[in-house]
Amino acid sequence: MIRKIFTTLFSSLVIFTSTISAQDVFVSMNVSDQMVAGTDVQVEIRVVKSSLEGFARFQQDLPLGITAKAGSTANADFNFEDQRINLIWLKLPVGEELKFTYTIKAHETVQGNFSLAGKFSYIYDDDRNEVTLPPQEMTITPSPNVDPTRIVDWLEK
Repeated sequence: MIRKIFTTLFSSLVIFTSTISAQDVFVSMNVSDQMVAGTDVQVEIRVVKSSLEGFARFQQDLPLGITAKAGSTANADFNFEDQRINLIWLKLPVGEELKFTYTIKAHETVQGNFSLAGKFSYIYDDDRNEVTLPPQEMTITPSPNVDPTRIVDWLEK
C-alpha cells in the first residue's frame, strides 16, 4: 500500500515537473459565482507567463443566452462570435503577468446554472502548449424586472 502511494506521488511529481519545466504558465479566473439575468458581470483572467512573449490565444465558450463584451484586453484582439470568446496576441506584452477583463451578460429571461471554463494557448520553443482554466460554476438568478411567466429554466450548453 505504501509502495503504491509512493509510486503514485513520484509519478505525479515527475509529470508536474516536466510540465512546468517547459515554461511556467498559470491561468486563473476571478468572477462572481452568481449573476442576475440582464446584468453585466466582470470576468478577470490572470496569466502568470514568466518571460513568454510570442503568439498566444485565450478561448472561452459561453452557453446560449450569454453574451460577452471586451473590457481591458491587454492589447489583444477581442472577438465574440458563435458563443466563443477569443483574445489573440500576435506578441504578448512584456512582463511576467498578464491581466485582462471582459463582461458577460445573461439574457434577462433566463435562469439556471452553467460552468465557465477556458484555455490559454501559446507557443514556446516552436511547440504549441495549452493551459486549461479550471471550470467555475455560476448561477443565474431571475431578473426582478421580468414577468415570472417569461422566465426560462436554462440548461448548460
